[in-house]
Amino acid sequence: MSEVTIAIYNREAGEEAELTLKGTLKQVAGRHHLLYEEELDGEKIRNHLILSEDSMEIRRSGAVESCMRFVPGMCTDFFYKNRYGSIPFRVRTEEYRLHGDACSLSVFLRYVLMTDEDLDSRPVELSVREFRWNVQA
Repeated sequence: MSEVTIAIYNREAGEEAELTLKGTLKQVAGRHHLLYEEELDGEKIRNHLILSEDSMEIRRSGAVESCMRFVPGMCTDFFYKNRYGSIPFRVRTEEYRLHGDACSLSVFLRYVLMTDEDLDSRPVELSVREFRWNVQA
């Protein structure tokens, strides 16, 4: 397992943000596993990204719980759970790219997030997320 610095660039609903965090990266069965923590209103959220050449899964636990799967050209359903309840969502993955090597990986993800009410209508938002990390010496 390697210590990494993670840069997360997020653009959604006309706003842009970049966040830098520390985490760990390991390879298991040909897939990259990226683990890191973040805070929301003072509460911890543990994130586990599982990356392969053709898809990405994000498992979140703690203050927020969800399991999202991103597969280009597909729609997947998931629940977003927090202390106030659970909300069903559907995500349509527009684009997913993984490139680099174990020392310097980069992920580009573009997706549309829809609520249960929007499933047959317009998307809630189009998000672009990029994850970049480098192994620390």
